[in-house]
Amino acid sequence: MIEVFDEEQIKDVQLLFNTPVVNCAFLVAIVRVMKSQEKQSWVQKICCKVLGILAIHENNRLNMPECGCVEAMATALQNNLDNPDALSSILWGLVTTGRPLGGVEGEIFSQSTGSRSTLKAMRYQIVPLVFEISRTHQEHPDVLSKVFWLLVNLALVPDIKERMIEEEVIKNVLHCMKKWPDHEEMQYRACFALINVSAKVSAKSQLYAHDAVDLVLRAIVKFPSKRFQKCCVSAMRSIMVNDVIGLTDMFRNGGAHLHIQNAMDRFSDDPDLILCANKTLEALDML
Repeated sequence: MIEVFDEEQIKDVQLLFNTPVVNCAFLVAIVRVMKSQEKQSWVQKICCKVLGILAIHENNRLNMPECGCVEAMATALQNNLDNPDALSSILWGLVTTGRPLGGVEGEIFSQSTGSRSTLKAMRYQIVPLVFEISRTHQEHPDVLSKVFWLLVNLALVPDIKERMIEEEVIKNVLHCMKKWPDHEEMQYRACFALINVSAKVSAKSQLYAHDAVDLVLRAIVKFPSKRFQKCCVSAMRSIMVNDVIGLTDMFRNGGAHLHIQNAMDRFSDDPDLILCANKTLEALDML
């Protein structure tokens, strides 16, 4: 397993997704190691990293629930709640394991394609732990980055999205954005998590009460990369959907038009960003 991990780590980034397909017996063997070494954090960390790498390939990801991988990773998560270093690796493994079939990293997922079986398998064991970590590890932005990254996937399941809102996960996300304004990765994952939950009417009061508009506007100014600009523009649009409490007016008054236009000017060669930006401008201009 260490050889698999090391081999993937030294690959050129362009080849990172050229992950080998393994048979179910190999996945079951990893699970067996995890079960036999439940109290060894370093073993759990290595195994979850390997599972995360293997899950990049959809053929491997499809087999993981039935091979016991999700259950084993849930146990690893439970046993390492006080270990930030191990948590980061376990959560990253869950991120790639939980990516829906057809999902692409950094892109908004189409609800009409892909499978959510792995995400549904996470519903009972993993979701409560992820919510707990979002509350108890607010001093560890690297852990929070992985938590918010995983929330992006989990929010694709409607009842999990509702639970996120009911348990005030949005409030936690926004609080962490205030607490760690200079941590780019955490800010990016937080904004991306907002995209998948903010369109719900039930989310609007938390967004309003905890300064979501101001935080997204700060982020789009502070972090100029293309992926961040696209993420912030998408988050704006999601926050404005079904708005009945004045969030859209707050974006208008905060200069959202100018920030979106700046993003369009800088990245005019990106058709996806331009399309998203135009739709967000339309939402801003609606009365």
